[in-house]
Amino acid sequence: IHVKDKKSQKDFALKIMIKSKYNSEFINKMKEEIQILKKLHHDNIVKYYGHIETINELFIKMEYLKFGTLKNWIKQNKNNITEEQASLIIKKIPSAINYLHQNQICHRDLKPQNIMFLKGK
Repeated sequence: IHVKDKKSQKDFALKIMIKSKYNSEFINKMKEEIQILKKLHHDNIVKYYGHIETINELFIKMEYLKFGTLKNWIKQNKNNITEEQASLIIKKIPSAINYLHQNQICHRDLKPQNIMFLKGK
């Protein structure tokens, strides 16, 4: 969900997981994802800002990417995507994947709904 820090007025995305809705294996995978996100620092990979775990919930604070997913962007712009826009996307995705591979990380779920935009172009 989209949240705003009261002091800084900065926007963040907050992933909230109610633990009772998931099995322990999935919760452990989310904790592994947190450990991976902590190590990543690349312009084309969502930024991690911290997490809080309680007995019942897991909260993950990340960069807010207000323009949504590639899947939704394609749906909204399917007849108006320029060659310039497509080439920017095609350049940024391999850059992020290469960075992951250099850090011994394999994404394993690369799809348009997992690619998000910070800017509208």
